[in-house]
Amino acid sequence: MLDNVGQDNIEQDNIESDNAGRDNITQNDTEQDNIMDLADYATRKMREAGADDGQIFVTKGECRQWEFENGEFSRFVTTFNEDSNVAVYKDRKRGARFLNKADLKSIDLAVRDALESSAAAQADDAEGIAPNQGTICTEKGILEPDMDRFFCRLMEMKADLEQNYPNLKIDSMDANYFKRHLVYRNTSGTVCDEHMGRYFVSLGVVGKQGDEVTNPCYEGVQLTDLERPLMDCGSFRLIAWSAERSLGAKPMEGKFTGTVLMVPNMVQEFVSNLWGLVSRGSILDGTSVWRDRLGCQVADERLTVRIDPSAACVCAGESITFDGFRPEPYELIKNGILQYFDLDYFASKKTGLPMKKNYSANMIISPGNCSVEDMVRHIDNGIWLENYAGANPDPNGNFSGVATTCFRIRDGKIAEPLKEVSLSGNFADLAMHIRDISKEISEDGGGSYPFISVDGVVISGK
Repeated sequence: MLDNVGQDNIEQDNIESDNAGRDNITQNDTEQDNIMDLADYATRKMREAGADDGQIFVTKGECRQWEFENGEFSRFVTTFNEDSNVAVYKDRKRGARFLNKADLKSIDLAVRDALESSAAAQADDAEGIAPNQGTICTEKGILEPDMDRFFCRLMEMKADLEQNYPNLKIDSMDANYFKRHLVYRNTSGTVCDEHMGRYFVSLGVVGKQGDEVTNPCYEGVQLTDLERPLMDCGSFRLIAWSAERSLGAKPMEGKFTGTVLMVPNMVQEFVSNLWGLVSRGSILDGTSVWRDRLGCQVADERLTVRIDPSAACVCAGESITFDGFRPEPYELIKNGILQYFDLDYFASKKTGLPMKKNYSANMIISPGNCSVEDMVRHIDNGIWLENYAGANPDPNGNFSGVATTCFRIRDGKIAEPLKEVSLSGNFADLAMHIRDISKEISEDGGGSYPFISVDGVVISGK
C-alpha cells in the first residue's frame, strides 16, 4: 500500500468523472462499461441513421497522479475520463463529433450531430474510411503498476537533485501513471481493442543562487518499467547540469554566423520543424519549400528519421491510425532523401501521393559516429543550445527566436553561459549543413534522439 512508503503527509483523493452514474449497455456491465459493445452499437446506429460509412473511437482512462507543491509531494489523486469520437460519411461529405462521455445517449447524440455536420460540408471524392484492416488486439506498456516503487523512485530522484546539484531548485514536477482502454470500430469491419498503461515523469528545474534565478529547463519521460533510477532516464541529468551552469549568464555582444550544437530535446524540435515543411496543409496548398522534393536529397546524407510507434524505445505506441489503418514504420528521411510527405488518407487520395504509414510522432533519429566531446572540439565559434523559444517557421523554413538557455562554444570548449541571444536562419538550409551527429542518444519513451550540430545559424547578441 502507498502508506508503506512514508507518504503520511500525502492526502489521497479519489475523483470520479461527472458521468460515473451513466446508463450502461446492460445492468450487469460494470467492467469498463463494455466499450466494445458501445462501439458496436455506434456503427449500427450510423447505418440506421443513413450514413454511408463511419467510424468511432471510444476510450476510458484512469490517471493516478502525485501533485507537487512548494518542493514537496502534497496529494495523491485518482481521476477517470472517457470520450467518444465519431466520424460519419454521407454522399462524399464528412461530419464529426467529439464528446467527453461514453454511453448510449452520448453515442446517439454524437451520431446525430455528426450527420448534421456532414450535411453542411462540401462533397469531396477523397472523403472516406479505411478498408477493412481485420481485428487488432493489443496490450502495451504496464497494466499493473507498482505505485509504491514508483514513489520510491520519485523520492530517490528528488534526493539526487538536492545532493548533487546544490544550486538547483525544482520548478515543477509531474508524476503519474496513466491507463487507457481504447476501442476503434468502423463500418468496413475493422476492430481495434487496445489496453495501454505507462508511467510519466516531467521535471522543470532552475538554477538558483541568492536572488538570481535562471530560465527553467524541462524534460519529460514515459516509462514502462522502473528498473533504472529516474535521473538516468531521458535527459534529466543534462537539464540539471544546464540549469545550474546557467547561473551568471550575461548578454552576448555582437553578431556572427556560426555553429549550433543542439541537445536531444532541441534535435527533436529541429526535426519536427523539418517535418512541418511537408505537412498536410503545406502540401495541399502548395506552399511547402519541399513540395517538389519527394525522392530528392533534402538533408545531409547522415540524417535518417524513422517514424516507428513499434520501436523498442517507444512506450505504448500507436495501435490504430486516426483514419483506421494498421500502423507501419516508415522513414520520413533516409540518408538525406525525402521519402514521404506527411499525408493522411484524405490528403493522399486528394494528391495521388503516397500516404504516410502511421500517424504517430515517434521519431527514431539515427545516431552518428562522433562523441559529444568531439562535437564540441570541432566547433571554433558557436553555441550549445539547451532551450529555444520562437514562432513556427514559415512555409519556406525561415525562423527566428531566442535561445533561452545556451552556452558559448569557443575554440572547441564550452565557455560562458549566455542570455538574450537571438537565432535566425532557415531549417531547410540547416538540414543540408549538418556538421556532426553524436553516437550518444537520449530516449524519452516517445523516441530516440542524438545531439546534432549545424552550421550557418545567425547568432545575435545585444
